[in-house]
Amino acid sequence: RFIGAIGISRAGIPYDALDGEPVRMLILIAGPSGDNRTYLGLLSKIVRVVRRPESLQRLFAAAIPDGVLEVFRETPLG
Repeated sequence: RFIGAIGISRAGIPYDALDGEPVRMLILIAGPSGDNRTYLGLLSKIVRVVRRPESLQRLFAAAIPDGVLEVFRETPLG
């Protein structure tokens, strides 16, 4: 079974990133070792969501955790 956590900072957290920008989102995924297929599927979904500007805006605007989950559930995979 996999679990995840998402931390969002609207102000950003200083970090020595290559682009010089503060980190505004941190995503953690934890699960059993060896289940690479499930891990890669989850990672693929996350990338598809955060690469869509409208989804990213909704994530940062979400006021409660359910709002964040809603963005992931409603974002199309195509």
